[in-house]
Amino acid sequence: MPELNLQAQRLQAYDVYFTVSGGPRFVMWNNNHGVTVSDRDISYSVDGKLLTIAFTEIAAIHLNNGTVGENTIDQCKIEFNSGATITVSNATSSGLPNEEQTRIYRDFVYGLHGRLAAVRHDTIRFVAGMSGTRYKGAFAVAIIAGLFFIALPLVLAIVTGDAHALILTGSGAFLIWPFMRILRNNTPRNYTPDALPDELIS
Repeated sequence: MPELNLQAQRLQAYDVYFTVSGGPRFVMWNNNHGVTVSDRDISYSVDGKLLTIAFTEIAAIHLNNGTVGENTIDQCKIEFNSGATITVSNATSSGLPNEEQTRIYRDFVYGLHGRLAAVRHDTIRFVAGMSGTRYKGAFAVAIIAGLFFIALPLVLAIVTGDAHALILTGSGAFLIWPFMRILRNNTPRNYTPDALPDELIS
């Protein structure tokens, strides 16, 4: 009985929202929330069915973020050996984040990685940022946008001597900078559970 109480004390529940593989990609209202982490497994319910998956069944954890308007969406995607995934985010049921939900998400990410750092995790891949293919595509878009919105108006200002073109250059830089920041933060790389990429955790 004392051992059971000790194990119960090691459980930590986080009211984070998540999506799972095989479910709808776009929903108006996300009803899936609540993830519990113990010293050896992770539990969550989908459509009323409780799933408990051991840390030894985790194949990879992938951290990244992106923007929706002025909102930064942080995501922690957990991939299991079976191929199933659960993607936890700092969003609310509506799909957009707020300060409270971001705090809960941050606690979840650090809590989960803290547990994993305390046990054997040699078989888990810890990946930060975009996939290689997506990153290359986004980088190409950034170059094109930079040429069109920054370099071209600057050249026009130099050639024509019209200072108004510099306004377009400044506006272009203002628009592109948030995208470049997200791109820089999401450079593909590996990390370890005891040294998280803080720039991907709001």
